[in-house]
Amino acid sequence: MSVKRRFIAGAKCPRCEKTDVIRSCVSAEREWMECVSCGYEEERPTEVTPVEEHKDEGTGVVVFKTK
Repeated sequence: MSVKRRFIAGAKCPRCEKTDVIRSCVSAEREWMECVSCGYEEERPTEVTPVEEHKDEGTGVVVFKTK
């Protein structure tokens, strides 16, 4: 199984609260984020619910749900 991993610059781990230790992981079966410091892992959401609309700016918000 091939997994593509990329660090997320400036991301803070929700468990250990360290910065620059979170990476995004993608395989054929799933997408998730993980902390290389404490082992925290979270599935990436498959649906995105807009928190607030920014039609003029063209931006949105993605919220990861913790287990």
